[in-house]
Amino acid sequence: SMSEIELSDEELVLAKAKFKGKLAYDSQTIAQSASRKAYLISLNYNINYDDISLTKIGSITPKDLKEVAIKYLSKPLLSLCGRKTILDKLERNWTKPN
Repeated sequence: SMSEIELSDEELVLAKAKFKGKLAYDSQTIAQSASRKAYLISLNYNINYDDISLTKIGSITPKDLKEVAIKYLSKPLLSLCGRKTILDKLERNWTKPN
């Protein structure tokens, strides 16, 4: 898992390229760009959030990602709804020790 093993430099380069590509792909048209800006505003984010992210992504290291994974992914949460019998079975599987 990411909290145990750092990404290789090659994996990080690929992840950054995919992130940049996704932002570019999602902003191909004026409508897509306007929709993204409206979404950022609805979240009360800086309207230049994507540009800021693209600037900051260059300085992210494998060590940074590992630290974030340890902090935020060590105790995952799962929220479900449905029939009790199914939920009980899922809970047993979710909470059983490795």
